[in-house]
Amino acid sequence: DVHNWIRWNKTQKKIDFFEGLFINVDERISSHAALKLSEKKFKEINNSLMDGFAEVDMEGNIRYCNPAFAEMLGYKREEIINLSYFAFTPTAWHAKEKSIMNEQVLIRGYSDLYEKEYIKKNGVIFPVEIRAYLFKNSINQPEGMWAIVRDITERKRSIFQRDMLISELEKSVAGEVNARVELEKKQEELTKALVLAEESNRLKNEFLTILSHELRTPLHGILGYAQILVDDKSLTPEQQEQIDYILQSGDRLMNVLNELLEISLIETQKGVVETQAFTIQAMLDDIYILLKNKFLEKNICFQYDLHGIKEIKSDPARIRQILLHLIGNAVKFSDKGVVKVELSLTDNRYLFKIIDTGIGISEENKNNIFELFTQIESSINRTHEGVGLGLPICKKLVHSLNGKIWFESKLGEGTTFFCAFPQKPH
Repeated sequence: DVHNWIRWNKTQKKIDFFEGLFINVDERISSHAALKLSEKKFKEINNSLMDGFAEVDMEGNIRYCNPAFAEMLGYKREEIINLSYFAFTPTAWHAKEKSIMNEQVLIRGYSDLYEKEYIKKNGVIFPVEIRAYLFKNSINQPEGMWAIVRDITERKRSIFQRDMLISELEKSVAGEVNARVELEKKQEELTKALVLAEESNRLKNEFLTILSHELRTPLHGILGYAQILVDDKSLTPEQQEQIDYILQSGDRLMNVLNELLEISLIETQKGVVETQAFTIQAMLDDIYILLKNKFLEKNICFQYDLHGIKEIKSDPARIRQILLHLIGNAVKFSDKGVVKVELSLTDNRYLFKIIDTGIGISEENKNNIFELFTQIESSINRTHEGVGLGLPICKKLVHSLNGKIWFESKLGEGTTFFCAFPQKPH
């Protein structure tokens, strides 16, 4: 950096002398370059965040946001810059949020983590979790605020589904006095556990595990005494029919609890894959024995074609669970015909096909068939039991083996499920 001074002699019309000051600006240039690099890294990190990041001035106008924040609200980034922060905050939240800014952010420099609502560009209101921070200028005056914002729609949906499940289970056992007393006791324990849980996923998994284990104990007692009564020859036909109803209802509830426990274990043990060689024909024969009565009741034929494959190297427990759910579903939704399992090996990938001649899946149900608690029959008078956990369990198990699951179906003609996964699941 150079600064020059010149003295001009007006009388003689010449330069008397010339002075120059040379300043080394290497350090300034280096600091500027470091600042530019720091800003670049800051933007790269913000652009890669899954959560939203936004910066506002003291009037609440957006000065900067990352792509996640704009996408969360349904805007393009250039549309959202200079918008007022209150433009996408419901009116009911304005006073409360100003109070948080004045009583927390401006006093101590940051807010507590709190929940509020946002309005998307299309008008949809959704819940978020947010924490705001204050930043100041070079003379220590407040210049604006920045915040990390997380969309908690899925968390809220999970809590709602959990509450719905609790309600359904309460109704299922309400008819049995002993079971109702035990349920109220366990419900109190579960309520205390739910109050202490901080994260929705951990809360859901703990709840499902406790519920399955604790309810099965009294349910085993109910089913055990009911089975004893079945053998009592002194019962009237009407009494015998009532005992049979208790057994059927208990078995149904036990199946629901087993599925809840199974999906909870899958989510908490995602990485535990036990790989070993096992005989697939023996596994299919074992599954048929478990489901034999259901096959015989409906006069459905069970077939399999393994194309010469004798052994599979994978996780036998997970493969067995997948096949048991899919074959069981095939029998449940078929009234006649054949359930067939085919196995082939192509490009180091196993491909299972489970084919049935059942009722098929309608077009409106095809898009959500793998979602939790989705049922093909939604009416109160549906003929097939279940709470909609079997296929979601299958999907999680297949994905844990680095595989894929899909299906083809035609209403009234039947369904084929496909499961493909590598020989070495790891």
